[in-house]
Amino acid sequence: MKTKTHKESFFKGIGVSPGIFIGRATLVARRNLRISARRLKSEEAVEKEIDKFLKARDAFVRELEEVIPTSPEMVQKVVDTQITILRDPKLEQDVIRIIREEKRPAEYAINKKLTELAENIERSEWDYLRERASDIREIARDLIQRIQSSEHPQGHKVTLRNRAIIAYDLSVQETLRAIKGSAKAFAFAYGGRTTHAGIIIHNYHLPAVFALGDGFIASVNDGDRIIVDGYSGVVILHPKKATLLRYQNLRDRYQLHEKKLLELKDNPAMTKDQVRITLLANIDVPDELDLVKKFGAQGIGLFRTEYLFENYKLDEAIQTRIYRKVARTVYPGPFVIRLFDLGADKVFGLPMQNPGLGMRGIRVLLKDEELLRTQIRAIIKANVMGNVKLMIPMVSVVEEIEKVKEILKQEYRKLKSNPVYRRVQLPELGIMVETPSAAVMSDMMAEHVQFFSIGTNDLTQYMLAVARGNAELAYMYDHLHPAVIRTIKLISENAHKKNIWVGVCGELASDPLGIPLLVGMHVDELSVAPGTLLSTKHIVNSISFSRASELVEDVLKMSSGQDVRNAVRQFLREFIGDEIPGGIEHEA
Repeated sequence: MKTKTHKESFFKGIGVSPGIFIGRATLVARRNLRISARRLKSEEAVEKEIDKFLKARDAFVRELEEVIPTSPEMVQKVVDTQITILRDPKLEQDVIRIIREEKRPAEYAINKKLTELAENIERSEWDYLRERASDIREIARDLIQRIQSSEHPQGHKVTLRNRAIIAYDLSVQETLRAIKGSAKAFAFAYGGRTTHAGIIIHNYHLPAVFALGDGFIASVNDGDRIIVDGYSGVVILHPKKATLLRYQNLRDRYQLHEKKLLELKDNPAMTKDQVRITLLANIDVPDELDLVKKFGAQGIGLFRTEYLFENYKLDEAIQTRIYRKVARTVYPGPFVIRLFDLGADKVFGLPMQNPGLGMRGIRVLLKDEELLRTQIRAIIKANVMGNVKLMIPMVSVVEEIEKVKEILKQEYRKLKSNPVYRRVQLPELGIMVETPSAAVMSDMMAEHVQFFSIGTNDLTQYMLAVARGNAELAYMYDHLHPAVIRTIKLISENAHKKNIWVGVCGELASDPLGIPLLVGMHVDELSVAPGTLLSTKHIVNSISFSRASELVEDVLKMSSGQDVRNAVRQFLREFIGDEIPGGIEHEA
């Protein structure tokens, strides 16, 4: 009888935590929760359901609290966030109200309340907030599972030790249990870098790839051989012998390569022909400052403030305190704060059919001046040492810059008239260049600001008319498309003609194939995720600016993204040889 052979299959997702795992898979098939909507027939039954909810909630909180003392600091903060959500008085009130008024079971009330909250968050244009929706849904599932555990036995135990855990997604508790059970890697159908599970796995330094899709889960069986490549966001199922040998070699080389990269921490980012590039970090939350220091960033090139919106949108004091803390930590390096980049759904509760082309970013803030002025005042108050810069998102017309500039000066004058704030300084003003109109008009916009930061993620989707999240058109979303490269070159040239600096804070800034092109286009600053700082610096330090400029001239004559890729790979091999340049040679 012949042994069944499996075809080697590649799946592309999002690299959430770096590393390479080679081994066997454990499929965590989570049962579908059956949530009854039956009507409760008596007040006694209603009180019983309320009691079930409160006991399950309290048990969940106790279990989370037990995790805190033995967890890394970042994990402790994630767990604290979950406890805060569970203890939220409004959550408790709303769940109890649904049970009492609608006379429904606890599971129904929990699911209804938390699903409404998750769906509201999911309408956000911003990845960080959308990923919070996943965390909310996981809390609901955990609570409901606790209530139903006595009625639904757990079944056989799964093997975790030395395995890659395959799942649609996992809650904080499930993730921590898997890590405690000696799981060595994770591959999820859903999720992203800033989900709570993603943050926890990254803090335990285990390889992880998320957003692999339903098709990936359907292809995996328990015990299958698998490779999880957290560097490039690739998972390989049923790898061939040659692939296994290649990845074993890559894993060994990566470990050696990472040790060498740490030696670059205190070195400047400078090309071989002495052209210096400012290398900054993108962060979502102040907790990431530890990583910024660990990997030697020169400052913060993009501080996404959307997480502050959820709890502190009109709390000027708390915003000021947070901005000041970051500014002090990175001083004398720059600290670039992006104004809230939110859709009208978050501010006004308005549904939008096409959020990417609707009320978003500065358009929303100019409609809600109180929100805008509150944030601007907090930013000014934080700029005591002069390293804070203010950046406007989603600019499409010059008038938007002029209006923000006017408000900035008004609030600055008011604050300076108060002796308490006599030491504050006027922040430098810059814009995100991420719409085609801002790119084309960048020569005129440069007359109104001190810097540009190119958001290549949105710029790419608008230039190519392809939504970033459209799975069917993912093959067309390409930040190395010649149209995108030409546009970035135009922006850079217009900035320098007006004597302002230009940076890039989108994913292209840390793409090994994008870095030589950005250097060659004389971009002054690259702002990247903390974990990619050293690999980005390594490529900058390894190449020549003059040769990168020649590469750009060649690329401008090309007609496809694939041609651009081939040209940059050849360029990098000339300077780096067979060294691992951050994921070039092992892409699927």
